[in-house]
Amino acid sequence: MKKVTAFLLAGVLAMAQCADPDPIPVNVALRGKATQSSTYNYMSRAAKAIDGNRDGVFSRGSCTHTEGETNPWWRLDLMDVYRVTSVTITNRVDFSERINRAEIRIGNSLKNNGNDNPLCTVILTIPPMESMTFNCSGMVGRYINVLLPGYGQFLTLCEVEVYATPATEEDIGLTPSLEPSEPIPFTENVALGKKASQSSTAFLGKADKAIDGNRNAWYKGESCSRTDKEADPWWRVDLLHAYNITSVTITNREDCCAEMIDGAEIRIGNSLENNGNSNPLCAVISSFPVWETLTFQCGDMEGRYVNIFLPGCQKYLNLCEVEVNARTIPVSQSSSPPAIQTENPLLELSERVPVKDEHKSKQCSDTTIVLENAASGRKATQSTQWDYLGDANNAIDRDWNSDYMSGSCSHTKAETDPWWRVDLLKPHNVTSVAVTNREDCCSERINGAEIHIGNSLKNNGNDNPVCAVIPYIPAGQTRTYQCHGIEGRYINIILPGREKYLTLCEVEIYGTAIDDAISILGGEMTPLIKGRGSYLSWFMDGISRGSPEENVALMGIATQSSQFDHLTHAKNAIDGLRNAAYSSGSCTHTKLQTDPWWRVDLQRTYRVTSVSITNRGDCCHERINGAEIRIGNSMENNGNNNPVCAVVSAIPAGESVTFECHGMEGRYVNVIRPGCYKFLTLCEVEVNASPVPVLESTPSSAIEIESDHMEVDPVTYGGGRQRETQCPLTAPENAASGGKATQSSTGWSGHADRAIDRNRNPVYHSRSCTHTAAENDPWWRVDLLKNHRVTSVTVTNRGDCCHDRLDGAEIRIGNSLDNNGNDNPVCAVISHIREGDSVTFQCNEMEGRYVNVFLPGREKYLTLCEVEVNGSAVPDEILPTPSNGFKKPRRRLKNVALRGRATQSSQASGSAFDAIDGNRNSNYNDGSCTHTELQTDPWWRVDLRREYRVTSVSITNRGDCCHERINGAEIRIGNSMENNGNNNSVCAVVSSIPAGGTMTVPCKEMEGRYVSIVLPGREKYLTLCEVEVHGVAVRSRRKELGRHLIEKLKRGRLDFIVKMPWLWQPKRSKQRS
Repeated sequence: MKKVTAFLLAGVLAMAQCADPDPIPVNVALRGKATQSSTYNYMSRAAKAIDGNRDGVFSRGSCTHTEGETNPWWRLDLMDVYRVTSVTITNRVDFSERINRAEIRIGNSLKNNGNDNPLCTVILTIPPMESMTFNCSGMVGRYINVLLPGYGQFLTLCEVEVYATPATEEDIGLTPSLEPSEPIPFTENVALGKKASQSSTAFLGKADKAIDGNRNAWYKGESCSRTDKEADPWWRVDLLHAYNITSVTITNREDCCAEMIDGAEIRIGNSLENNGNSNPLCAVISSFPVWETLTFQCGDMEGRYVNIFLPGCQKYLNLCEVEVNARTIPVSQSSSPPAIQTENPLLELSERVPVKDEHKSKQCSDTTIVLENAASGRKATQSTQWDYLGDANNAIDRDWNSDYMSGSCSHTKAETDPWWRVDLLKPHNVTSVAVTNREDCCSERINGAEIHIGNSLKNNGNDNPVCAVIPYIPAGQTRTYQCHGIEGRYINIILPGREKYLTLCEVEIYGTAIDDAISILGGEMTPLIKGRGSYLSWFMDGISRGSPEENVALMGIATQSSQFDHLTHAKNAIDGLRNAAYSSGSCTHTKLQTDPWWRVDLQRTYRVTSVSITNRGDCCHERINGAEIRIGNSMENNGNNNPVCAVVSAIPAGESVTFECHGMEGRYVNVIRPGCYKFLTLCEVEVNASPVPVLESTPSSAIEIESDHMEVDPVTYGGGRQRETQCPLTAPENAASGGKATQSSTGWSGHADRAIDRNRNPVYHSRSCTHTAAENDPWWRVDLLKNHRVTSVTVTNRGDCCHDRLDGAEIRIGNSLDNNGNDNPVCAVISHIREGDSVTFQCNEMEGRYVNVFLPGREKYLTLCEVEVNGSAVPDEILPTPSNGFKKPRRRLKNVALRGRATQSSQASGSAFDAIDGNRNSNYNDGSCTHTELQTDPWWRVDLRREYRVTSVSITNRGDCCHERINGAEIRIGNSMENNGNNNSVCAVVSSIPAGGTMTVPCKEMEGRYVSIVLPGREKYLTLCEVEVHGVAVRSRRKELGRHLIEKLKRGRLDFIVKMPWLWQPKRSKQRS
């Protein structure tokens, strides 16, 4: 044998001497053999990644795919040792993010399936359906692994190419793994053929079925073990001698009951004390998907016994396969006791070893108390609500129906970091949380959600400690996550990321309530009840330390100045529910009025440290702006004259903001919004305070506790003057009041002259507001009858509804009636006017007789409750008329695309014309946006029908989804139709446009008849909701020459000859000097 080896080595050396000194690397993967940790289906075998096909569409059958598992891997055996120059990986076109953070490893070891070999690189990302090459700098090895670390991961590869050259003798010499001093002890499943035992046996589920080498996960397949329902069930395998155990692989049951294994512990050691359940811990199984095989790394723990131990009362333990991957320990190095030579050593030893009390996980009496679902009957809220079906409380209705249309699932809107929360009303020690996923669609939306538990409402409770992260839950199934007694009142489920939906069909919270009299007060509490109001005073040991703070508003009585409808009771703001959707019935709402207010009576005096307010989330968040928080003991002016704690400048939609009150004392907490024609809406008010001890509170002469209501002594408590907000309905004298008004149309009897009747009443039914019909570009105009220098225009918006209809309206002033005066210069654009408010816009002495309010867009209503024009008349002698040489106001550049013809490269459902219909509506479902099919380099083009000098192009992007699709689009302008106009000159490249936004780019008077928008790249969609092209027509050469000639003639001199063949006398020329 030595001679043969020497001969072969000499041959190899001789060939090496004749070989090319720098061999060219080739793709050696095509000759290898591939395997992977698991296979998703018949189409996704490991060999698909080395079939020479880079097709990234999974359904075409050329990509690998593992199951969802912990640390999935793919491995290529090159069948020989190579020096690897680079590895090229082709990614899948959909779900391309699954490759992110994968590791490429190269070496000669099969330890841990090759995943412990040296690292070539970490793949940060690969774009969809693209191939990316990673330089491995001549690493030497036979095995190429792609490993994706993490829990619940899928690994997909559409092609792996390994460019390498054969290893030289020097390479082999440098690789100790090929010629080790001692053989490498490869791991294997050492559980096969050994002896298994368990705490009890039920339904023929014998212990040895879990080590029969069969991963069949159907219980009726007779390959799964099962215990009786009992306290702390366990299963154990005796490996007969000690091993270094690298990992334990467990296959869970498929046909039902996958959650039974949640919380099980894997323990490894050499002791049979407590049946082996007290041995060191390898891992805890937090959650286990149905019919999945998961591997838990144990880091070479040493032991003869491997236990699966499930702590708790009334538990079953099911196992369909347990594989113990280990390597033998030489006897001289083993610390385990010698094997016991008995007929059945497992049974004999377990009978002899008593179980000590300190090792028992739980004491479960015959009358075991089964933990109730603490979430049931509580109050839930969420960041937003998708529709009337997706209420937050649906997730705690004890209905496990996972079809969304059944009305038993919660659902947020698409947003950043959506969340759901349940308030258990008191702190609990939470042992586990069970979550049921949606079944009818979109089950992957839950992936990555975090379960948080704690007592804080900071950041809506999302900063509380994490119990678990949900890797994924199969459609319609329930998974239980162990929380090991984390303490908290609030349980949050938050889904980090942008544009995410959070849907939950049921959330169950298991735990025990904490005795609040002990844990919160920290001493003996003696209630003192006086009067029919069940008045409570606290006396306890150590009162000098101060009382704890809590939300005392929950025990109060709320009222408000008025109530908008049957949903908006004042008590909704103290129901303990931060649900910010008006339709949920958990928000207050006053009528439109002067100085609306809300008040809570705390039933006694408190030291208030802070007040938290949750704002409405579905609309109208600005209605809280300017509100004042007032705290005190006076009921003068309904409590609105009490001292101010804070003024609310603004609260974002659906969010909660806390205002510090620094221990202000009072029984009444008011929220008042001063001003004319205001609404006040509150979705939750929380008053964090501690009671003022009776000895420190107001003398009994001032407060009669025995009565139902507190009588306030104004002398004791002081007070303030009655608030009297002045809300004059009559507008001051102004230039518009004597003018004549007209509008584009009249709807609902809202005549144009109502806006100049000097009445600012914003309630439409008071008959003081105008109203057009629904139409394109509605307008209203007042004729001041003579030219004015206009300093400002004041507009009063409608207050009873629809205040956003005025958004985007333009105020225009000038002397022209072209286009009904809507082409006059712009004074201002109305971004927004709050309901019932009057806002003044400065016009800096613009001159004009006509003042227009113009609302661009399709199917718009224009409503104005008052328009006041402040300015002075211009003397008649300087009126701008053509006879005295004044030029007409310059006309604004029109949108010339409206008269054009549009086309596009393909059409999915949105036609090309939709981008030039004059409607900036950015919701695709409203039918005003274009949409191509998925293709390479999609384009859209408008033919302006003649050549224009284009000053700018405005693009409105889609708003309901997919706004990033416009990124990288090119705007091209020119007269050529070559390549469908896509070779014309570039005006600009669109980096990005916010969802629903409109971006205008200058084009510096580029000339052209065709304006194209092309999106370069493969597999792209192009969607446009409006394209506006602003420019002036280019005069023909004849007209330019004619104009030039006329200008010369006007000067009385023309010193050159001009041939004018287009005149009546062809071939005749004129000369004049």
